[in-house]
Amino acid sequence: MEFAVSAPDGTRRWFEAVTEPLTSQDRTLGGVVAIRDVSDRTMRRSLERLMAAASHELKTPTVAIHNYLQLVYRLLSEGDVEQAGAYAARALSQTRRLSSLIERLLDVSRIQSGPLELRLRVVDLADIVRSAVDVAQVLPNCPPIRLRTGPKAVRVRADPDRLEQVFLNLLTNAVEHASGSGPIEVTVRFSGRRAEVAVRDHGAGVPAEDLRSIFEAYTRLGHQHAEPGLGLGLYVAREIVIAHDGEIEATSRIGAGTVMTVRLPLAERRTRVVGGRGRRRE
Repeated sequence: MEFAVSAPDGTRRWFEAVTEPLTSQDRTLGGVVAIRDVSDRTMRRSLERLMAAASHELKTPTVAIHNYLQLVYRLLSEGDVEQAGAYAARALSQTRRLSSLIERLLDVSRIQSGPLELRLRVVDLADIVRSAVDVAQVLPNCPPIRLRTGPKAVRVRADPDRLEQVFLNLLTNAVEHASGSGPIEVTVRFSGRRAEVAVRDHGAGVPAEDLRSIFEAYTRLGHQHAEPGLGLGLYVAREIVIAHDGEIEATSRIGAGTVMTVRLPLAERRTRVVGGRGRRRE
């Protein structure tokens, strides 16, 4: 098996562990575990896989942009401004897709080479989730998204842009796999000493064998309506959550939908003196 160990500076080294039994006259006396550093091999393999995925996935939007702009150029020369505008809008849509793919590739490169850079501050988790919901609601074929939050602010110490990326990835995944199957339900709440966000869809569900690898890189779950992509969204989401000392899990039942749950540490409250008469918790 392979596993990673993070150094104090956040860089990762990969190791391979191989076990062999010690036997004598058909008796097992013990075992030996050999561990070796395979970082160079693992990084090379990851880079090769990343480049293969990039060359395949980036080609489609690049070709589409080129073809759409050719049509725009021709139509403008013919004076057909309305149709040229329609093709320009399609080209713009493909540039957004291209930008998203490139950003995910860069995220994977950052994750595999060292720690993600986080700009931490105390934020209301509900505000971050609400922002992600606002973006997701304009996605094609997006069902209604119902957001439920409590009366109290759920404060976490986090990088708001990175966390919004997490929840947008979860919502995008729900839209892709549950389009036309009922509303997506998003809940922000306290869970003991942690903050919890649950994203529930009512799609077809994920088979148990796929659920085990759902957060692994390059995993694409089969679905007839799913957009082609790198299969990196949930992998990046998991790594961002882990970088925040949180955890993410998926539960699903065939025919009953899927729930993605993120749990994060609550921000520590600080005590300060107020007017010399007492203390106030923040």
